[in-house]
Amino acid sequence: MKTTTKFLFILLAGVSLFASCTDIDLPNSAPTTATTVESLSGDFSRTLIVDEFLYGVDQTSIVTYDISNPDAIDLVGRTDVGLALETIYHHDGNLFIGSRRGMYIYSISRNGTPVARGDFDYSNLPNVVQPCDPVVAEGNTAYASLYTGDERGVCNRATDLQTIVVMDISNLDNPTLVQMHDVQTPRGIAIDNDILFVCNNENGLTVYDVSDRTNFVEVDRINNVNAWDAIATNNKLTVVGATEVIQYDYSNPSELVELSRLVYPNL
Repeated sequence: MKTTTKFLFILLAGVSLFASCTDIDLPNSAPTTATTVESLSGDFSRTLIVDEFLYGVDQTSIVTYDISNPDAIDLVGRTDVGLALETIYHHDGNLFIGSRRGMYIYSISRNGTPVARGDFDYSNLPNVVQPCDPVVAEGNTAYASLYTGDERGVCNRATDLQTIVVMDISNLDNPTLVQMHDVQTPRGIAIDNDILFVCNNENGLTVYDVSDRTNFVEVDRINNVNAWDAIATNNKLTVVGATEVIQYDYSNPSELVELSRLVYPNL
């Protein structure tokens, strides 16, 4: 089994390959036929690339850079969002920001500047106390993995919360709750064609069919991996674990096939 070491290490850094995806309609602009180019990144990423712009989140803001000229990267601006921001995810011309307090949605304008849309406040959910919260989205649905762990040190909080929050984002200005689905030790998540991959930390990796977003159907489970984060694209799943990176073929989601396994070197 072969793997590309360079790709995997760039992946771990948070910004990796470039891939073509479908055209998107950008707010505050005329229609465009240009193909959007974006970086592949996991849902724990704090940076990503869309077209000629690099987006990153710090504790309170989205920071935008123009990287059209690699020799002269320019700061476009800083967009205040809220407190305790943790992750950033791109879907269909929109940025989904995960924070300990909720999910924020920003559309990308023609000049690359994020434009505020709606938000979803986790404090309205039962038994939620500032969780860690990677977010992914597909179609009209967003999924947030909310967890705190049962020991102090996981997100610096000692309360027990293990759930996937499913949100309707058909109205970007007003995302609403669909359901909460309890999952054992959920960490990173990835979504592709209604197949949701949930990293369960030391409890492995679980694969769900979410074509009915109100009913998670488990179709496969892999136990021999300590799975923390994942990226799914073109039937290839890259799982970042505690000691290794593993690639799977999910052409058949009910029977993932391991393609490669790269153990981290002892540094």
